Amino acid sequence: MLAKAHKTALITGGARRLGSDIALWLAQQGYNIYLHYRHSEDEARKTAERIEQLGSNCRLLQADFEKANELIQMWHLMRKYGLPEIIIHNASLFLPSPETDEGDLRLLTRHWNVHVAAPYLLTTLYGRYTNSGLVIFLLDTRIQTIDTQYFEYWLSKRNSADLVRGLAKKLAPYIRVNGIAPGPILPPIGKDLQYLQQRANELPLQRHGGFEDIAHALHYLIVSKFVTGEILYVDGGAHLL
Repeated sequence: MLAKAHKTALITGGARRLGSDIALWLAQQGYNIYLHYRHSEDEARKTAERIEQLGSNCRLLQADFEKANELIQMWHLMRKYGLPEIIIHNASLFLPSPETDEGDLRLLTRHWNVHVAAPYLLTTLYGRYTNSGLVIFLLDTRIQTIDTQYFEYWLSKRNSADLVRGLAKKLAPYIRVNGIAPGPILPPIGKDLQYLQQRANELPLQRHGGFEDIAHALHYLIVSKFVTGEILYVDGGAHLL
C-alpha cells in the first residue's frame, strides 16, 4: 500500500468496471479523485459515493471524448479546481468491425478519437501547465497481435501504445508516461467467468488475472520514479503467443 498521498488523480472512463476499480484503489491510497464518465452517470455517482466513504473527495467530470469541445471544457474545469498528479487514460470504445465496407472510416474515427486524439490532447495540455506528474495509459495485450474482428479498436490501441513512448520522450524530464496492457482480467460485457477460464487455458500461466494484478502494476509505476516509456503486460503471458 502506498503512503497516504493527499494528492489528486484523474481516471477517464471511471464509472464502472476496471476504471471504477482503479478509482477506488487510488482513493484507498489517499488520492482525491476526478472521475470522468461519458454516459454512465448513475454508475459514476455510485462510484463517487464509495470513494467519499473511503475518506477521499470525488469530483465528477462528464465529457464525450468523441467531441473535442467537451474534452476542452473538462480540461478547463480541472485547471480551475487544480490539476491532478496522476492521469489514468482508461476511457475506451470496444466495437467490432462492420461486416461490410460501409462505415469503416467512421468506426475508425470514433475509436481513434477516444484512444488516441483525446489522450494525446489531454496529456499535451497537461505537459504545458505542470512541471511534474505521471500519465498511465490502459492499453490491451491485443496490441502485440493483429485482431481483424475488432480491427479499428486494435489499430487505435496500437497507436495508443506508440503515444506512450512518444509522449514519454516529449514530456521528459518533468512528466513520466507509461502503459499497462491487461490480458484476461474481466470478462467482456455479455460474457461470464467461464469465458475467462477458457481464455486462461490458452495462456502460458494457465490462469486469468484479477484487479489485484492491475493494482500491483499501478503501484510499481507510481513509485518507480526512474521508469518512463514502459508498457507492463499484465496478461498471463498472452503477449508471448
